[in-house]
Order: sequence, then C-alpha cells, then structure tokens
Amino acid sequence: MKRNTILIIMLVMVMAFSVVASAAGTKVTIWHYSQEQKGFFDEMAAEFEAENPDIDVEVNTIVLTQYTSILPMALRGDSGPDLFWIQPEQDPRSFINQGWITPIDEYVDDEFLSQFNDALMIEGKMYFGGKLYSVPYNNPKVMLNGLMFYNKDVMIEAGLDPETDVPVTFSDFRNVTKKITEVGNGKYYGIVWSGKPGFELHRILNGLFASSTVASSDVRYGHVGFDYRDGKFKADDDEHMNVYNLLQGIVDDGSIIPGWTSIDKGTARALFAQGKAAFYFDGEWMKRVWGEMGFPEVNFGIAPTPVPDSGRVAYKVMNINHGQVYVSALTEDMEKTMRVFKWLHSVDFQTELLKRNFAFPGNQNVDYDKYITDDYRKSILQIAEDYVVTAPEAIYNNPEAGAVEWPYVSPDIFDIMTSALGGDVDYQKEAAKWNELMQKGLERNIQKAIDEGYDVSLEDFIFPDWSPLEDYKN
Repeated sequence: MKRNTILIIMLVMVMAFSVVASAAGTKVTIWHYSQEQKGFFDEMAAEFEAENPDIDVEVNTIVLTQYTSILPMALRGDSGPDLFWIQPEQDPRSFINQGWITPIDEYVDDEFLSQFNDALMIEGKMYFGGKLYSVPYNNPKVMLNGLMFYNKDVMIEAGLDPETDVPVTFSDFRNVTKKITEVGNGKYYGIVWSGKPGFELHRILNGLFASSTVASSDVRYGHVGFDYRDGKFKADDDEHMNVYNLLQGIVDDGSIIPGWTSIDKGTARALFAQGKAAFYFDGEWMKRVWGEMGFPEVNFGIAPTPVPDSGRVAYKVMNINHGQVYVSALTEDMEKTMRVFKWLHSVDFQTELLKRNFAFPGNQNVDYDKYITDDYRKSILQIAEDYVVTAPEAIYNNPEAGAVEWPYVSPDIFDIMTSALGGDVDYQKEAAKWNELMQKGLERNIQKAIDEGYDVSLEDFIFPDWSPLEDYKN
C-alpha cells in the first residue's frame, strides 16, 4: 500500500503542472482518462496552438484505474490540471463541494450556449446552485456501452450462421456459447470478458441489465440497482439474480476463456479480435479501438443484447448525464483556459471526434448526416433509436433535488458480482448488504441537503407510474 501511494504521488509530481509561463506561451494542462485518444488530442492541440501561439496545450492521459485516485489527490494538493474530465459515473457535486472546480458563467455567451441541446442544460447536470459548470461534450443518448459484438469468423468455423444464429434470449446465449466452446476445443471459446479489475464486468452487465432489470436498466450513467418506481435499491432481486445465474452458468459450462479474473479490458479486446472468442461486450467506440490496437479487419457484427426467456422487461435507460469537462479552481489564467474549454466543445473539434469515431458529439451543430456514412455507426444510431429510452430524473420532480449527491459504496455491484462469479462471495447476500448501505447513503445525503437549506425528500426520486419500456415524459 505504501509503495502504491508513493508511486501515485511521484506520478502526480511529474505530471501535474497547472498554468505556468513557458516559451510557447501560457501552459494549459488537460487530464483525460482515455489513453486511446492521446494521439488524437496531441494532434488537435498542435493545430490549436498554431492558431493560438500564446497558449501551450499539454494533454496527459492516465489509465482509468489510476485516474480516479490521482485526480482527487492532485486537486487536493493544489497540483492538478487546468481542465479535466469527470467520469459519467462520478458526481460533480463532490468536486464542487471540495472547491475543486469553478463555474464558467462569466466566460460564455448565448451564441456559444446555443450550440447545445437546451434539454441538457439543466440544474443538477450542467448547472449547480444556479451556476454553470460545464456543457455537453457527448450526445448522451448514443454513449452506448454494453453492446454485444460477435465474431463472424468464429461463428462460421463453429458451424453457426452469423446472420441467423445470433442469440436472442438468455437460454440461446448460454447454449450458443457452450456449443462454440465445445467445437473450438481450446482453439476458441464462446465468450471473453474482463474481470480485472472487478469493475470491468460493467461492460457486459451494462448490456444484460438493460434488457432484464428495471432497477439497473440505466447502469452506465444513472443509478445502478435503484428502482425509480418506489425509490428502493434492489440489486439482489429476481431480475438481477437471473443475470447472475446466466453468467454463472456460462462460467460453469467453461464457455468463457480460462483465467478471466486476471484478464484486463485490453487483453479481452485483443482475444476477441484474434478470433479466440465469439462474443464480447463493450461500447460504441470499439471499431476504432480495434483499429488502433492493430486489428482493423475484425469481421464482427453488432446486435441487441439477449433478453430473458420470459421476455424483455426494460430498455436501456439513459439519464441526462452531466458535462464531462470541468475547469479547475486552480487555474491561474481563466481567459486562456476557457479558450481551450470552448475549443474542446467547438464544431471543428467535435466534428473530428465524430469523423474519427471517438464519440457522438454534444455540439448539436455538428453535421451527423455528412460524416456518418458507414454501416457500423448507422447501426449504433439505430440501436439507440430502438432500445434506448430516457430516464426519469429527480430534478424533474423538484429542481432542488440536484443538490443531493448520489451515494457510493465500495465494493460496488460490479465488483461484488465479479467476486461471486470467481467463487469468493455469495452474490445475493453481498448485494443485499450493498442495497442497505446505498439506501442509507441516499437518505443521509438527502438529509444533508435538507440541513443545507434545500427543500428535498426521497419522494423527489420516485416515479410510481413510470414504465421501463417507455420514454419518461415530464
């Protein structure tokens, strides 16, 4: 533990320089957690610097598993970046409460804000306490994770038709992965997923939960385990157990590549691309990622995730996620830092995001029709259209509910399920404990908001008439 702490501190010291004067101009430092995008950011930064010679943009990317520890440590130690990404699963309020990020109202005008969807520019998402802290970087409805990819070559070699034999139900999925594994006889397996770290299981759970668990149908950007209809956490209910039993069955069948608990996401992605597994779950960015990994010709398909044998109970519920890019309270030259912030959200920059398949942009002035010409991204848009619904939001019931910070309990539900599948814990028992801790945490945070003068209650988070198979209409 001590060695890890020292390494983190050393990394922060090496990487973290806020706005400083340099020969090239004022340095504006950006921190991001996607190492796959480092080359893209450096290329775009060089173009920006050519047009803005008084600014030197330094982009640092840190592996996600370290980022969540290093960033708060750096900000707490007054050595963090000027601009940084906050993960969709994190709550900006905790950063605001710590005094780590600063509002941007004074540095944006109506012309700049008109580039973004008004429906996303709301209290509790981009505004906090009536102050603006960010704007949409991505299009939330198309930020899809948990998509099911299938290797057509593996399916064909196993005697299956990739056009007609893609599994639709849980039983189909288990049977197909088992058959492929048996035919492969060690050459290839039915599926690969990452179990290192445990949180990585979210890539497949994001897909399976979305079709089969009302309380976790919005796991990527919303509230895993939380049932909007009654305000209770239910990560141990029959719907979640159905998913757990499916994955446990696949493990018991030997249909997953051996040693999965030690496989990280990079290895899992490579094994699929190399034809060692027929199925893999991940996000809409994977075609680009495989190309960057040296696998540009993977013969894969993409399909909706399987549903329970009894039928679909939910669609993928998409919350209006908060902004991703924030300005550090440590920045010393707000004017130059905001110039970089606006560039990151500009039509030119965001068009490049789209063209290179890094993201579907949040800037609504980007021309989707002009740059989305390939079948892959068209299929992503179609899946979003057919299988994504909007979530109810507490702030629709009461704007002051945005003052309530969502609780977090470690280990989270993804870690718990990974440990259970690995044989270390009883999933249902540990999930029940997690439910209780999360319920208490939410109620505690509601009371904290009340103590701070906000008129909020648990009722603000409850939508008894909402259907998980329909868009929420305010």
